[in-house]
Amino acid sequence: MPAGAAPEDKELLKQLAKIGGLHDYVYTSSGELAEKLQVSQQTASRKILELLDAGLIVRRMGTRKQLIRLSPSGVEVLRREYADYRALFQSGEGISVRGRIVAGLGEGRYYIGREGYRKAFGKLLGFDPYPGTLNVEVEPLDREKVAEVKDMDGLMIQEFQAEGRTFGAVKCFRAEIQGVEAAAIFPLRSHHTNVIELISPHFLREKLELADGAEVTVRIEIGQRA
Repeated sequence: MPAGAAPEDKELLKQLAKIGGLHDYVYTSSGELAEKLQVSQQTASRKILELLDAGLIVRRMGTRKQLIRLSPSGVEVLRREYADYRALFQSGEGISVRGRIVAGLGEGRYYIGREGYRKAFGKLLGFDPYPGTLNVEVEPLDREKVAEVKDMDGLMIQEFQAEGRTFGAVKCFRAEIQGVEAAAIFPLRSHHTNVIELISPHFLREKLELADGAEVTVRIEIGQRA
């Protein structure tokens, strides 16, 4: 249900979020919610039960009122809604993220070198990537931006079979680092927002003379389509 929540479900989640239910429990009643939604109390009570059944909210019963908060799935519904609207209003624009260069585990060279990924990157991004990734540890204040970007529509590489194993799907966004062409890649199996992996037709560490710990700014384009 989270991916296709009905408009009335999203509206109830928004109203709960507005009164503080995004990150904590809030006292409220079906009557108060009915007034905010401009529906009958019976309808509001029914919607609360439906959201509970769908796992979008969590409830505790108090003496006079109920305590309700959004579940992680409910938060995700609103995050996706926010990402959709942000993409509409910022199509063709970009988001800047600050961070520091960090050493990777060497896995980037292996994965970027797989023929399935290389061909897909070339088709979607228009360049043959240097075999490896540049890892940028994102500043804590900018990690929410990365979470928002990951929820937006990007350039998709679907999973594929090769070498007797499955290589996972990857979402890509055109980007630049210190004015140099690149792309931010997000494996769909990963939920981390503290590190961005960049690919580029250039060996970025050498071209930009970057050492571990160097402070950089990455500009990620949003509202992209293949």
